[in-house]
Amino acid sequence: MTGRTKVSLLFFFPYFWILFLRQKGQFFVHISKSGLKALYYKALAHFLPTLLSTMPNLIFSR
Repeated sequence: MTGRTKVSLLFFFPYFWILFLRQKGQFFVHISKSGLKALYYKALAHFLPTLLSTMPNLIFSR
């Protein structure tokens, strides 16, 4: 199996895809460009409200 690429997993989501590859004993993950944006906005939507809700406590506790 040397020199060959094997697709281990392929996930399709409504607007993006994630591909897991194995080549020469190494694993690679490829996320489509729209997938990166979707993951970025998902993380931003999760952490930004948390950060903003704790900011007044950090500012006024000094």
